Amino acid sequence: CLSQLLIFIACCRCQSVTKIPTIDDKNVTSGYWLVWATTARKCSDCSTVSEILETIQMKFQPSIRVAFFLGRKASIYVSGDERNRGNVGSLIFFPNQGRERYIPVKFSLTLNNVLYFLHQFFGDEATRQHRYDEAVKHLQLALSYLPEANGAHLSLAMIHHQFTRDLVAASFHYERALTNENALPSLSQAHYMAGNAFLTLGYLNKARDHYRRSMEIDPTHSVAFREAAIAARMENDDDDAERLLRDCIQLRPGDGQCLADLALLLIDR
Repeated sequence: CLSQLLIFIACCRCQSVTKIPTIDDKNVTSGYWLVWATTARKCSDCSTVSEILETIQMKFQPSIRVAFFLGRKASIYVSGDERNRGNVGSLIFFPNQGRERYIPVKFSLTLNNVLYFLHQFFGDEATRQHRYDEAVKHLQLALSYLPEANGAHLSLAMIHHQFTRDLVAASFHYERALTNENALPSLSQAHYMAGNAFLTLGYLNKARDHYRRSMEIDPTHSVAFREAAIAARMENDDDDAERLLRDCIQLRPGDGQCLADLALLLIDR
């Protein structure tokens, strides 16, 4: 009985795998597709990929369809990086913009990584379309799979800061995002925005630390000098505020706000 049960389970598993179709790229002209493209003629060693695709199909149905590209026609989708690592395939995401627009999934091939990638994509897409509640849900789900992912933390920080106006949540996600500076683009701007959130909340030391780091990374970021001067004045550090405002004016001689702030500071002194 046990052997029959195991055979039954194995057969069910085989039938499950065969539900993933093998298609040509002409089939992905519309809709969201997650595709394993491999130069092999047969996907004989694709059990891990099959499990991932099946799970994605179950979790995202009917939003995302899954498939295999096999053989020579798939070679244009298999990146040079994958070939250099000795892999014969690449996981490719088609974001409902035709077959010419596709995104290689560059994470290592695990289910959590793929789920993170997809939820972050849909979170960013919802943000671009001003559907912020939906964006937050997707990004929180992304972090449930990769809790230390800097990109999702930064995206949530920006949404909470600029749109939901939840500055406590924004400051939390800025701090988490900035734990690994090497993983972030526009690093000076990220520190500047974090400084603004902490300044509004009244955490002046933290605000000044972020502004200082923003200016270190980009010494031409004039607005960081101006906001840092505001934080300095709030802590009664007028000498530093004056220095920062003069630096701001040197960077942007026509900056009316810096000129006005400096004039007020000098009058008060």
